[in-house]
Amino acid sequence: MIPNFIAFLGTILGYFIADKTQDELSDGKIYFKIFELIILLILIILFLINGFVWWLFLIGVIFGFFLRYEYLYFGFLNNLLGLFLVFLYGLPYGSLLYMEKKWKYIFYSLVFFIIGFFINFLGFNLINFGLGGLVTLFLIKSYYFSRTYIF
Repeated sequence: MIPNFIAFLGTILGYFIADKTQDELSDGKIYFKIFELIILLILIILFLINGFVWWLFLIGVIFGFFLRYEYLYFGFLNNLLGLFLVFLYGLPYGSLLYMEKKWKYIFYSLVFFIIGFFINFLGFNLINFGLGGLVTLFLIKSYYFSRTYIF
């Protein structure tokens, strides 16, 4: 339980780091987005190795189009390495939220993270559901990144 909340603290820490280093934020925005995409890809690969239930994955993909909050799907991950990667993901995520003045999203992310965590805590193994949602979010973020920075 404690590692899950430490994983979420990466977002809050990223927000506060961005607050203290405002001068460098505009130069680093592209690197924050690249770091987000790399961490998401590593998380997807990490949990694809564990086993695969295709129908939960497909439901997660569908939910990923409608609920675009990464932390809902992060709540289903119960692996310490995965939680460490969630912490690392939170650092650029919190910085980008600070840059875009979306501090309410930290609260929304916490609520969705707790929902996913408690569903997982009750004994429902929905890692493949979370994986499907993360794959969808990775594809959406990659698409927007390519349209914004590459073309």
